Amino acid sequence: MLYPVKSPYKTSAALALALFLSPLQALHASPPQEAQAERLGVELAALTKGAKLTFPELNALLLQRNGLTPKGRAALRELIDLKVIGHLAKERGVVISQAKLNRRWSQIEKDVIESGQASTMAEFLESSGVDRETFRHYLELALIQETLALKALGLPDDSELNAEQQQLWLESEMETLGYQEMPAYWEDGVVCKLGPIMVTTAQFANHLRNQLETKEIRQTCYEALLFKKIRARFPDLSPAAEAKAIEQEINLRRKDVESNPRYQGVKYEDLLQSQGLTMRSLQMDPALRSSALSRLWVDRTCDDACLRKFYESERENFDGHFGEGVETYAILLNAAKLKNDMNPRTFEEAENLIEELRKDIKDVEALKRIAGVRTDDVNARASRGLIGWVRRRTAGVDPAIRKAVSDTLDATPGPLQNMIIGPLRVQGGVVLLGFGARIAAPTWEVMSQNVHRELRRRFMVEQLPTTEFECWLSADAK
Repeated sequence: MLYPVKSPYKTSAALALALFLSPLQALHASPPQEAQAERLGVELAALTKGAKLTFPELNALLLQRNGLTPKGRAALRELIDLKVIGHLAKERGVVISQAKLNRRWSQIEKDVIESGQASTMAEFLESSGVDRETFRHYLELALIQETLALKALGLPDDSELNAEQQQLWLESEMETLGYQEMPAYWEDGVVCKLGPIMVTTAQFANHLRNQLETKEIRQTCYEALLFKKIRARFPDLSPAAEAKAIEQEINLRRKDVESNPRYQGVKYEDLLQSQGLTMRSLQMDPALRSSALSRLWVDRTCDDACLRKFYESERENFDGHFGEGVETYAILLNAAKLKNDMNPRTFEEAENLIEELRKDIKDVEALKRIAGVRTDDVNARASRGLIGWVRRRTAGVDPAIRKAVSDTLDATPGPLQNMIIGPLRVQGGVVLLGFGARIAAPTWEVMSQNVHRELRRRFMVEQLPTTEFECWLSADAK
């Protein structure tokens, strides 16, 4: 296949619309090449006390994480399209008049208003996080593409081209230019070439950055700074020792993946490849490196006696999340204090229905069978009402269900298989619970791993509290 992915553009107007309807939230221009001081949003993407992240560093990380993913390939193809169109326009002397640009702008504005997406074009652009000038630039490129395609096909200027015609024309021009992509991760600074057209890593990264959600970019900035802060805690760590810690972390992840039935024996490297990642990109990723060094820190500073002491100091919390529990299923009937359009029944009516259902439920298999057709939790129907392993403090489980599980575990020392509990009122409804296998409290060998994990998490949080993290993207940016 000649090019990374097919272009998402359908028509000239759609070209411009696609460019800002994809999350172009930042439109944050590349930092100037010349500056007298390093400033947030100019030379620096993020900073904290004792560490900073430059835009070139951020761009390198974004390419490393996203360059080979489907999202990255789509962004690359989009950038190639834009550069090819710009090159052909210059080569063939195509210029779009302001009058034509204004007419197409007015048509798009009319479409936006009639569709109900916004009352004005300005409002629509603002809600999309796109400035007016950038949109006009992309609209101009879209019209150039349309004009070039019409000329190439020998059609009058006022003719209309469908999406397929424009796509075929553009791909024909690209094939004539020839496509050559350099090996990732583009150490010579060039991603690909099409004849005289060149896409550099800086251009690709800046374009890709404009396609990513603000939340994802902020998280990337945070993780990059976090690693810098953690690495600074190891002034005596040799490159060889760091590489060993990283390799150990990767091996642990490989073991978890290849022993997990969910992946059906898929090799770890193959899983990475399917996600657009490589072993090299993983080794360089700050999130993995932070995990590796946090593990090393806890290993250095806390022996088994230390782990036990920490466990005892927070035993209720650890036992509540990782201790004994029971496989739990539920039939949920939505209910509220009063009936309305959103609430089909009262709590009392739901409790009466649950009591009727319970008459035919002698064991957990019967409950699972009925849950598959009667529970109002649509997502749970396919799993026949499965909630999962519930412990005293399992996150994401209604407090009433956790209490029922906790009380049952305390009152019943033996097996809980086929025990039916309810009806119970929960937030938004009433449930009937069915218990499967009981899971015993783990051995210390297993529990110590949970304690170790929690210490690692706290160590990382302490290195860079979110309140001390500054990114050039404000927290409430679109």
